[in-house]
Amino acid sequence: MCQLPKPTLIPSQMEKEILIASIYLDADYMSSITPFIPWAANKKLPIRVRPHPCESSTFWSGDEADGSVTIEKSDADFLQAIDRLRPRFIVSWFSTTLVDALECGVIPVTVCADEDRSVADMIYPLFQRCLRWPQDAESIARLLDDDEFYASVLSRLREGLSGAGA
Repeated sequence: MCQLPKPTLIPSQMEKEILIASIYLDADYMSSITPFIPWAANKKLPIRVRPHPCESSTFWSGDEADGSVTIEKSDADFLQAIDRLRPRFIVSWFSTTLVDALECGVIPVTVCADEDRSVADMIYPLFQRCLRWPQDAESIARLLDDDEFYASVLSRLREGLSGAGA
């Protein structure tokens, strides 16, 4: 299978919008993202959700119905979605999409809690490579308009990634 090159975005090329990379666990676990949606809506940020291929999307049906989110299914590949949408942030729980986002220059945000058992068993240092919701809400808001701060945070999150420049 041919691997597409990863897009490399810079803040001035990005849209002020959020891409949520959904997962397919139970609704109780997925509900940890629920407080993020009104926060983003209050900031007038479009929220696009890319459902996981194994997900039924029923979790998002209420938010889609009230216009809070737009479901994105048009891209066959996650990297194509990043390249087309050019989001300022990727928000998820734990997912390889957060790593892909960071490599593409998009700041990843996790909604996982400190005590999340799924993260505790990970080898990947998720909490060092992502901003965290809601702990970093103030920084996330600042990153919307401050490209220099964006570049600084991106560089910090990328430290230690193989092949990532400062």
